[in-house]
Amino acid sequence: LGRMTVEEKINQLSCYLLTNPYSDEIDVHVGAIAAMNAGSCPEQIAGNIHKIQEKVIQNSRFGIPALFHTEALAGPIQQGCAGFPLSISNAAAFNDENVRKMAEISRNQLKGMGIRHALSPVLDIARDFRYGRIGETYGSDPTLVSKLGCAFVEGMQGKVISEGVAATAKHFLGCAQPEAGVNQTRAVVDERELEEEIVKPFEAAIHNCDLKAVMNSYGEINGEPFCASEYYLQELLRNKLGFEGVTTSDYHSLDRLIQPFKLAETEKEAAVMALK
Repeated sequence: LGRMTVEEKINQLSCYLLTNPYSDEIDVHVGAIAAMNAGSCPEQIAGNIHKIQEKVIQNSRFGIPALFHTEALAGPIQQGCAGFPLSISNAAAFNDENVRKMAEISRNQLKGMGIRHALSPVLDIARDFRYGRIGETYGSDPTLVSKLGCAFVEGMQGKVISEGVAATAKHFLGCAQPEAGVNQTRAVVDERELEEEIVKPFEAAIHNCDLKAVMNSYGEINGEPFCASEYYLQELLRNKLGFEGVTTSDYHSLDRLIQPFKLAETEKEAAVMALK
């Protein structure tokens, strides 16, 4: 880090959305690549990711590879990979061992393709059933969500992270209790409930499973967006909960600091707010 330029550090914080693995214009000067369309079958995906990764390393002054990621809530979101029941079905079964085995299978498939970062699990406590993403959650009970969430993280990361895939707990915080059930709006919850119940599954995954990544919520509370909140992302997440992993922004969540939150006028200002 001491030898890297500011531009190189910024590049490592940046992500390229891969929609055409055969394009000649793939940005290889990034720290992360979202493998949303990397091929039509696992073998092809693995080959394409390997070729792109070689270019990333060749174009890095220090030979730093990119961290490829994808969604994997019910199996890797890649063509030809295994698909499993959504989280709410697993919650209804009260079977954490099923969740663990599902995540283990997903981990092996992701590793085989060269994808080492999963944007899962969803650890939101869902108590407003108008919310359109209920199926992604493990329901409304903090203890059940914690138990199943930990099973997922354990299965995805494995016993040694060098042999596993980094799991990402999301969305921090209160995402599944939005105003009127509308996604990306303010969290309708008081401070006690937020810090004693809504946070519980995240706390469990951090303390019990060495969770490697946390993703911010799109929403806000008391007029403060979570993606630029020093209190929630530093004081609560890191200082109080002891999280030492990577915080990652949800797609386009920083854009919301410009519109609709109107806290920044430019992308540069939004980036500075988020980094701080």
